[in-house]
Amino acid sequence: MRSPLFVCAAPTRDEAWDIGEEGIRRTILFYRERQEAGAPVQIGVTLEGPLPNPLPPARELRNYEGPGIYSPYEPSLIGTPESITEALQNYRRAGRITDVALGFRHPGMTNEQVRSSMDLFASEVMPAVR
Repeated sequence: MRSPLFVCAAPTRDEAWDIGEEGIRRTILFYRERQEAGAPVQIGVTLEGPLPNPLPPARELRNYEGPGIYSPYEPSLIGTPESITEALQNYRRAGRITDVALGFRHPGMTNEQVRSSMDLFASEVMPAVR
């Protein structure tokens, strides 16, 4: 992995997306606005291809399968501890993990939301992927 994975863990998928969706959307917009014309890397992608430009409005980005900021092979990990664990285990099985960099703080998130996501990741995801 070359870039940090965007992580937002919550007890339910909808809760995780409610907390993290605006952050990933703002991040994609930030990098798209600063990207050089004709750059080989598309910012904001899924396995099916680039996300639309302009980006879908808030509460619609969650409807795309595996949105990532830089690469479809490094999707954002937004969801339950179980879904995040499954994604990380899939990386391991595919031989894609040597090191992992995770980003938990994203635009618009409160300190409490960040801490809650980190605590849930530490207590439920880390033991399962060791």
